[in-house]
Amino acid sequence: MTIDWNAITREVLRRDGPMCGCCQKKPATERHHAIIRRDARFAKVLDTAINISLVCTRCHMEGKCDSPEYRDAHIDRVGREAVREWVAGLPLKVKPRI
Repeated sequence: MTIDWNAITREVLRRDGPMCGCCQKKPATERHHAIIRRDARFAKVLDTAINISLVCTRCHMEGKCDSPEYRDAHIDRVGREAVREWVAGLPLKVKPRI
């Protein structure tokens, strides 16, 4: 299965806008797996708009968007109930708490 990154990016842009989801100061230039880190074995279910935020290169490189605070802000932005439903449907043995 091929991931349609353009479609995912458009959806995230509509939801979050064009600025970095972390610092809100610079244009977002990179995709970040905000809830569950990317794992190639589960790309089909993890590479989705609900798990993706757009961030600037600096925040991504410095790991600022890896903080629990950023993860919680992303979950609130996406919708906590929507994230819970998405996580419940994941084929993972250990699921993150939302």
